[in-house]
Order: sequence, then C-alpha cells, then structure tokens
Amino acid sequence: MKLCLLDANVIIHLHQLGLWGMMTKRFEVYVASTVVAEAMFWTDDAGVEHPIALVAGTFTEVSASPAESAKLKRQFPALQIDAGELESLAWLLSGAADEECQVCSSDAVVCSARSTRASGEPPSKSSSEPLGIDDG
Repeated sequence: MKLCLLDANVIIHLHQLGLWGMMTKRFEVYVASTVVAEAMFWTDDAGVEHPIALVAGTFTEVSASPAESAKLKRQFPALQIDAGELESLAWLLSGAADEECQVCSSDAVVCSARSTRASGEPPSKSSSEPLGIDDG
C-alpha cells in the first residue's frame, strides 16, 4: 500500500509511538519536502526533545512546483492549511501520485485525488468530504 503523509504531525506521532520504522517497512511512504523539513523533533512527557532523523531510502520525498501550489490556492482560496499540507495536496492533485496512493493526515481534512467536489468549495477542517482539483 502507498501512503502520502500530509503533514509533519503524522511523522512526529509515529516517532513518539515508535512506529515509524514499521510504517516505512510495511508501506511505500511518500512525504512532501516541506513536511520533511517540518518534522524535526518530538517532545516527551518530561519535556525532553527527541530529534527525528528521516533516513533517505526509507520513504520517497516528493515535491510540488510553485505553480502547482499556487493553482491549488487559487482554486480553493478559503482552504486553511499549512505549507506542508499545501505542498502534499498540490503534489497529489497534480496527477503525480497514482490511484493507489492513500492519504494519511492527523487533521480533519481528508482528501482524495480521485474525486472532485461538484460545488468547487473546499472542505472545512471538520469535513470528511473528498477534495479534488480540475485541469483548469
């Protein structure tokens, strides 16, 4: 199974739980460059910071072009997401990801590159409706 991790929180939580290694062994993991840069450490209950070392070869780093990110922002101007999610969604919706790629996010925004909402309205943070983008 192919997984696109939309934001740094997923990576941080997997490291906190000691599950990152298992995830990268069992799944083909895709992470946007911006998300890789954001996932630097996690903090335990005692306040101790633990660095996150994302080893090349255990996941695939992907990126969206500035034009792809700008297109997503133009098409859905009310969509409130951080830079990592923006790049991840722009990459997914650019057609670079194949149909088998599933989305994994710790936020309520659940997206599918295979569906386009008829209304053209972006989902809210509490929505579980799919988000799509057209070629226009």
